[in-house]
Amino acid sequence: MLKSVGKDDAVQLILKLSGNECNIDCVYCYEKQREYSGIKYLSANILEKSLSSFNGRTIYVQLHGGEPLLMSKQEMKEIIETIRKFDGEYHINIQTNATLLSAEWLDFFEEFCPELELGISIDGDADCNSFRVDYNNNPTFNLVDKALRLCEERGKNVGIISVVNRNSLNKEENILDYFSRFTCIKMINFMSCIHFDDSKLEEDINHWATTSFEYVEFIKRIFNVWKRKEYYKNFFIDPIFSIIRKLHGKTAIFCHYNDSKCNNIFTLFPDGSLKSCDELNLSDSIHSPDMNLKDRFMLNKMNQLLNVCKKCDYYEVCSGGCLGIRSRYENIQDRQQYCLAKSYLIDFIAESINVKPIKSLIPEEDYE
Repeated sequence: MLKSVGKDDAVQLILKLSGNECNIDCVYCYEKQREYSGIKYLSANILEKSLSSFNGRTIYVQLHGGEPLLMSKQEMKEIIETIRKFDGEYHINIQTNATLLSAEWLDFFEEFCPELELGISIDGDADCNSFRVDYNNNPTFNLVDKALRLCEERGKNVGIISVVNRNSLNKEENILDYFSRFTCIKMINFMSCIHFDDSKLEEDINHWATTSFEYVEFIKRIFNVWKRKEYYKNFFIDPIFSIIRKLHGKTAIFCHYNDSKCNNIFTLFPDGSLKSCDELNLSDSIHSPDMNLKDRFMLNKMNQLLNVCKKCDYYEVCSGGCLGIRSRYENIQDRQQYCLAKSYLIDFIAESINVKPIKSLIPEEDYE
C-alpha cells in the first residue's frame, strides 16, 4: 500500500519550470491536455519555500516542463543556486527535447551545475521521430540529432526517453543502430504511447497510438537486437534493465517497477501548488503540508489498485506498474490488457536470461 512519506524517505521532486509551455507540438503529447494554467515560470522564491519542507531528506530533483530550456539562463541560475542551498543530499537532472540545447547551455551547466544529469527526448531515427514536430509541423529531428552530436563532442553523458509510437513498430534495429552511434548515450527508457482520450476520433489517433501488446512486442524485439548486437555494452534499456533486476531480487530505479509509488513523487508548479506524480489526475493529487496526498479518494484508489496486485504472482517483479496509467485504463475498454501484456514481457525476459518464468496469467498454449 501507499504509505505516508517518512522523515527518512528519499523523494523525487519534479519542477515544472515552464508549467506545460513547450516550444514544440508533438502529435501525441498529453502534457498540454493537463488542466494547469497560470504563472509561466517557476520562481526561485517559490522553489525555496517548497524545498524547506524536504530539509534533511535526500531529494532527486528533475528540471522539467513543458520545455525547461525556455527559461532564461539567469532564471535557471537562480533555480540551481536555490537547489544548492538545500539542507540535505540532492541530485539534479534535466529532461529536455534538446531543440534548444546549445554549446552555450552546456557551458552554462558545466559552470553552474557540473553534476547535472542530462535527459533528452527523441524517439529514434528521423522516421520514428516524425511525430515530434514544431508548431509549423516541421520535423525536429535534425535539431535533436545536432544536440546529441554536441553532447558526444563534449563528452556529456545522456539518458534517452523514447516514445514507442506507431512509426517505431518493426523499426527496432534501426532505432538501436541509430542510438549506438553515440557513445554518450548510457541509458534508454522506451515509454508506451497509449491513447486514453475517448473524446478524440479513432481515425485521429490510430496513426500514432500503440496498444499495450504492440508495445510489449516492440520491447521483446528490442531485447533481441540489444542482445544479438551486444548493444548492452553501450547502454542499458528500460523496462528491460528493471525487469532483469527484479527477477534477480534487486530493486529497480524505474518507478513502474519499484515499490516507491506516487506518494513519494512531488511535482511543483510555477503557481506554488505541490502535487503528486503528474501521471495522475492533477486535481486529485494535491499534497497537504505534511507531504501526504491530501485527497484521500485518490490515495484510496491507488491502494485499491495495489491490493488487487498483491494477489498476483507477478507482483514481486512488476510492483503494480504505473498507477497513473492503470487508473486511466478505468475509462477505456480492455482495462486488463496492461497487466496481461506486462506478464508476457516479464516471462519473455525471464526465459531469455534463464530464469524460471512465472506463467500464471498466460494460457499455457501461448508458450507452445
